[in-house]
Amino acid sequence: MQDPLVSVVVLTYRPAWAKLAGTLLSALRQKDIAFELVVTDDGSEDTLQARARAFLKREGFKSAVFLSAERN
Repeated sequence: MQDPLVSVVVLTYRPAWAKLAGTLLSALRQKDIAFELVVTDDGSEDTLQARARAFLKREGFKSAVFLSAERN
């Protein structure tokens, strides 16, 4: 894959898995553009980032960065 041209930033706080998965899947459906995903969380108890990592891995997507704040 070429270097990303676009960074897609997904901001979360107390995410619902169905909505987060839908957002990630929507990003993955983009065609003909190199992009990276930056998934951030603003202090949630359960950021769902491990689940999101596993989801992206299953989908074969490798250009993702995960960040989270310890508290809001």
